[in-house]
Formats: sequence, structure tokens, C-alpha cells
Amino acid sequence: MAMQECKRAILGKALEDLVARARSGKEPCRIGLMASGGEHSDAEFLAAASAAIPMGKPGRPEDVAAAIAFLAGERAGYITGQLLCIDGGMGM
Repeated sequence: MAMQECKRAILGKALEDLVARARSGKEPCRIGLMASGGEHSDAEFLAAASAAIPMGKPGRPEDVAAAIAFLAGERAGYITGQLLCIDGGMGM
């Protein structure tokens, strides 16, 4: 539960900063947040965890990197103030 509270606090602060910047008349900016489900290399842990992950497999660092690259890129140019959970569905 502490992790969810931490994620909410970070998102709240980011949105607060985004709104403050917009109200100040400064040039708009994009804020994108990413929350990963964690990446592990222990084979025993991965086998047990995979059964509980809706996607049926653990996340890889490449999965997180691809999401970050998307948020930073032009294709996400109109996305701001969002928390992208990269957890294979664990947060559903």
C-alpha cells in the first residue's frame, strides 16, 4: 500500500507543478510520469511472479525504456500530467 500512496503523492506534485506553470503564463510544458512494476533477474522469483501478472510474463528493462522513449517523443506531444503504469496489469 505504501507504494500506491507514494505514486499518488508524486503524481499529485507533478500535476500541481503543471497547473502552477500554466497559471503563471509561462510556456506550457509536458510532464509524464512512469511507474514500473519492477524488473527482476532471479529465475525462481520470476517464475512465481509470472503466474500473478495478468500479462503472464515479467517486465523487461526494454519495456520500461520503450514507454519512456514514447513519453519523451513527439508522438506523445499532447500527453501531459499522466502516470503511465508499466506493470503488465498488476495495478488493475
